[in-house]
Amino acid sequence: MRRGNLRPTRDHTKIRFWAAQHNGVPAEITGMKFDGVPNILHFLFGDERAGSLKIQPISWEDFFAHFDVLGLSVALDANSSQFQIVQVKGKVDPSSFN
Repeated sequence: MRRGNLRPTRDHTKIRFWAAQHNGVPAEITGMKFDGVPNILHFLFGDERAGSLKIQPISWEDFFAHFDVLGLSVALDANSSQFQIVQVKGKVDPSSFN
């Protein structure tokens, strides 16, 4: 996938809508917590949900609580389930992500 297809956002509604369009749910990588906060957030899609022991579904509330605490954004491809979760460094104008 070309990197140009990814559009970053911090908008919770857009992220939930994108995940629903691609049959995805929020998840965390198990065993990767620091002080009870997941260090790595992820999404699970379709059949992935059933079999992974290292990636576990979490609630949207938990996902976005950690997402905000960690200062993350998600670069999404509107036409596929491709995504990249990135940490926003320094001061950023939040309107540039929506």
